[in-house]
Amino acid sequence: MPIDGWRIDPATARAAVAGARTEAEGFGQLEVGLVSALQSASTATSGKAPSTTSSLERILTDPFELDLAAVAQRLSAAVEATEAAIAAYEAGDAEMGTRSDGAVEPR
Repeated sequence: MPIDGWRIDPATARAAVAGARTEAEGFGQLEVGLVSALQSASTATSGKAPSTTSSLERILTDPFELDLAAVAQRLSAAVEATEAAIAAYEAGDAEMGTRSDGAVEPR
């Protein structure tokens, strides 16, 4: 099978990684918005729906916020690892090109 180009398009991969990084950076605002919405819902149901209010307050005191932080950290680590993999792919391709010493003509 002839090799006729990139198997991974680095520009497309970098764009996807940049999008993931942007999404990860938005997790802080997601948390703020989520907590604010839960607090508003708890206030709105207070005195009217005690079991709902109680459930909302349990959610607010549950360490789910830490789970959001953990997800953001994992996503950030995955983005960094993917960027490193893309760089290694490009470096490997460049090294193969150098080692081929002109044996393969570029298209």
